Amino acid sequence: MRSFRLRLALLAATLAGISLAAFGAVAWWMIRDGIVAQLDMEIRAQLTREMSRPRPPEHWQVYDERLRTAFRGGADIDAPMGAAVLLVTAHDGAIIYQSARWPAGLRLESLPQPAPPRGQRRSPEVSRPEFGERGDDRPPPRFDDGPARPRPFAEQAPTPIAPVIASDGKSWRFAAMANRDGRAFLGVDLALVDAQMRGVRNALLLAFPLSLTLIALGSWYISNRALSPVRRLTATIRGVTAQGLNRRLADKDTDLEFAQLVEVFNRMLERLERSFQQASRFSSDAAHELKTPLAILQGEIERAMANEQAGSALQSQFAALLDEVRRLHGIVHKLLLLSRADAGRMALARAPFDLRQALADLAEDVHLLAPGIKVDVRIGPGVRLSGDADLLKQALQNLVGNAVKYNSDSGKGWIRIRAAQKRTQVQIELANSSTGIAPEHRDKIFERFFRADQARGRTVDGLGLGLPLAREIARAHGGDLSLAPSAPGEVAFVLALPA
Repeated sequence: MRSFRLRLALLAATLAGISLAAFGAVAWWMIRDGIVAQLDMEIRAQLTREMSRPRPPEHWQVYDERLRTAFRGGADIDAPMGAAVLLVTAHDGAIIYQSARWPAGLRLESLPQPAPPRGQRRSPEVSRPEFGERGDDRPPPRFDDGPARPRPFAEQAPTPIAPVIASDGKSWRFAAMANRDGRAFLGVDLALVDAQMRGVRNALLLAFPLSLTLIALGSWYISNRALSPVRRLTATIRGVTAQGLNRRLADKDTDLEFAQLVEVFNRMLERLERSFQQASRFSSDAAHELKTPLAILQGEIERAMANEQAGSALQSQFAALLDEVRRLHGIVHKLLLLSRADAGRMALARAPFDLRQALADLAEDVHLLAPGIKVDVRIGPGVRLSGDADLLKQALQNLVGNAVKYNSDSGKGWIRIRAAQKRTQVQIELANSSTGIAPEHRDKIFERFFRADQARGRTVDGLGLGLPLAREIARAHGGDLSLAPSAPGEVAFVLALPA
């Protein structure tokens, strides 16, 4: 059987896990893009600062030494390789300076190429006539644009950052910039970014199970609170018995989703209570009303039988009628007890009950009525009972009578009775030799008017009320009657009563 609360918590945890995984992936990429963007800004700033003025060749070596640590940022990068490399060339391609840790196989052609600075761009020449070509002696016109303006050493920004993959498989971020003296190429190993992202990844991997665990526990708690009306409804349904049909669920402080369920359940209990009271009242009234005419009928038959000649045919008929009336009287008495038990009105006159004497009397009755059945009674020490003596005797008589009726027909029948006190209970086990009870009948053995030998008709006396009545008497005393597991060739019942 599956737990709805567990499935609800698992479903919430699953959805939360998917959301957390998606959030973690998006956050990882966004953080990485932010780190790469910050790295690109630093590369541009480095190039802009260094290329904004003339630099002697020996400056680049000093600057390269600073670059060995400028881009490490605490990352675990191989020290000989470093995180950044530098290449400075003249405009004709001659190498002015190259880092000793420059990646092997990384060619200049594969790097982003900067545009020449504006200071080196030649304006288109204007065709000017020579002096005297115009046929007059006027001096040639001047093409001065005013006083000469100072031209910046490098006017353009660094080239856009370009990803470059070296021959050894490493990824680099390169930018280039040119000035009047030459070109500079600055590259940063993306292993720096990967090292920083490993820390982010580890943090996310650590936070993911912790968050998922907290979400699962929170979902379990929330589902537990959400299902509290269902638990109250279950507890009420579990307490609904013949004596508990007056119970109702409170509809105050109930969520809207459960309000209709509570209302329907309360209405159902009202209908059940009303129907049960009507049926119980009918059974009780019918049984009570039948007692008086049956008593009168029994008395009249006994008087008529006494007035007839002994051994006559009419007296035999009266005797047969008297047996049926007594049998009918016993049925009415049992129905009256059952109706009282159903209504919760089975009054108990509690008093100390002598179980040993009651079982001894029953064993003697069995010897008189069925001499071929052996009865073995054993009562443990310290067994004490308190209850209604008449009802307890009725229950024991029903059990013993059932054992006699359904005993083996082989002439070697037996009845075994064991009574022992276990903690706060007295357990009376009554077993008898029998062909057994069919598996399909074991769940119906305590139903009223059910008989396992229905195919045998009236060969076994009884109406199927003995066992149900015995169980109701046991439950009225706070105990129970159950069919116990038994070996082949026998049937056993256990009557449990409070000590």
